[in-house]
Amino acid sequence: DPLGPVVDALRAGIGGTAPEARRMPAPSAAALLLEAVALGTLNRPGRRRSGWPQAYAAAAGAMALVTLVAYVFERAALLPLAPLTAMSPLAAAGLLLLSIGILLARPDQGLLQPFGSRGPGGTLARRLAPTLVLLPFGVALLSAAVIRVGLGQPGVALSLSTALFVLLLMVVLGGTVRALDDADTRRQAVVDELAGERDFVATLLQSLSDAVVVYDHELRVIDVNPRCLRLFARTREELIGVRPPYPWERGPESSPALAADGDDTGDRYVYRPDGSHVPVLAALSPVVDATGRPRAFVSTYVDITERKRAEDALAERAAALEQANERLLGSNRQLEEAAEFKRDLMSMVSHEVSQPLSSVASLSELLATDWADLPDDTRLELAEKIDKNTRRLTGMINDMLLLFRLDAGAVSARRASVPVGEVVDTVTDSLPATAGIVTSVDPDLCALVDRAHLWQVLSNLVANAVKYGAPPVEITTDPRPDGVVVISVRDHGPGIAAEHLPNLFDRIGRRGADGAKTARGSGLGLFIVRHLVEVNGGTVRYEHAEPNGARLAIELPRAAQPVADKLPSMQQ
Repeated sequence: DPLGPVVDALRAGIGGTAPEARRMPAPSAAALLLEAVALGTLNRPGRRRSGWPQAYAAAAGAMALVTLVAYVFERAALLPLAPLTAMSPLAAAGLLLLSIGILLARPDQGLLQPFGSRGPGGTLARRLAPTLVLLPFGVALLSAAVIRVGLGQPGVALSLSTALFVLLLMVVLGGTVRALDDADTRRQAVVDELAGERDFVATLLQSLSDAVVVYDHELRVIDVNPRCLRLFARTREELIGVRPPYPWERGPESSPALAADGDDTGDRYVYRPDGSHVPVLAALSPVVDATGRPRAFVSTYVDITERKRAEDALAERAAALEQANERLLGSNRQLEEAAEFKRDLMSMVSHEVSQPLSSVASLSELLATDWADLPDDTRLELAEKIDKNTRRLTGMINDMLLLFRLDAGAVSARRASVPVGEVVDTVTDSLPATAGIVTSVDPDLCALVDRAHLWQVLSNLVANAVKYGAPPVEITTDPRPDGVVVISVRDHGPGIAAEHLPNLFDRIGRRGADGAKTARGSGLGLFIVRHLVEVNGGTVRYEHAEPNGARLAIELPRAAQPVADKLPSMQQ
């Protein structure tokens, strides 16, 4: 026997050298070896699982099944397979059960793997496998029973059993074909339904008025609609399959990857290949599966160009309204200032004008009533007082008229080269000698100014110093190297309190609750001074004199001496 050495080796490896072990049949030893290999390779860690363990178990089970069939039909009926039927029926049954257990231990791989498939192959395997395995065995049992009972010859029994097997197999095949046909019909119905849904989704996507981009779970573009192509100014081939960063978006803040775990909405820009950009309202939403994990993403882009234009127009309109509101507020402030000026002016007129006017009225009445009884010197004194008060009223009226013209911006300067010393002499000559005026003026110094304006300015400053300060009142000039003439009027009185300095050159001085003036004079003089100096291109400022007194200094542009003064006299 050429298999003798192999069988002896198997017997020795399984049972040792004992005489009992050498009596183990070769089929039993081979079947046990296959079962051992199947069990040993069934769960090997670190390697890919395969169907070899189930194949080993199936081979051992086939050997056991042949033994059982031979036992049923008697060994003489299966003479060609006699070497495989040497094991006992009990050992064969045990090996068959062990093989079945190994096959069922891993039904998801190996020979039983097709049974778990949901396709046509799985249906065919689940229907035909039991038939091909159990039906021959049942037919064999039926034939053996017929032969042992003596109801027929073995050949007739085998023929009838074979015919019965074929008939049953055809019935099973027919049912299988019918089941496969029903399954194919159902599958086709599902496919048609899915195709209809796909077409509906595609039609819906194509008909949307907003630009839509569909991404897979890796944010790769898998579909776009026509509106998206028009908005992006790109072809479908340029968009399908694109991964981040996307060419139509710039900056990490506009990447859909930031919204992979939720919705992302905001104003962005879509950049086109020609360099232009379109403002859009972008929104990215995930499409989750049954486990809640995103399986796709849908991004929508709404063109908001018109909305942006409307917003810009609205912003411009709001800015224009704000400017108009500011102008209205300015006009309102001007009206309030005008109303305040009117109140202060009426208060000043009632206070300042009433005194000289009442004095003129009373003196005139006295002079007219007692003219015959009054001596000449008294008449002259009363007339002089009337003249003084009249001049005072005339000056106040002229100041108010000039104030109105300054407030309306109707005063202009006729600037010329004016000798400062001449104007100073004119101002001091009109004052009494008791005023204590001291001048230190360069007779050749000239300023570029309106002569009448300079006389008005110096008259107001000197009168203010004489009335509210203390003698001596000093008038000095200082020609600076930068082409500016500084004319200062200083008194030696107490000066001006610090709280009155911010409003010193305002239009009208404010009054307290008792009616007393909080600044020098009525407020018209210094206001007129400031405006006349500014009209002539100069400035005026207040300085506290040391150790006491007030100094008001005006700065005017310096001018050359007039040509007429430089020419020799024609009489010489």
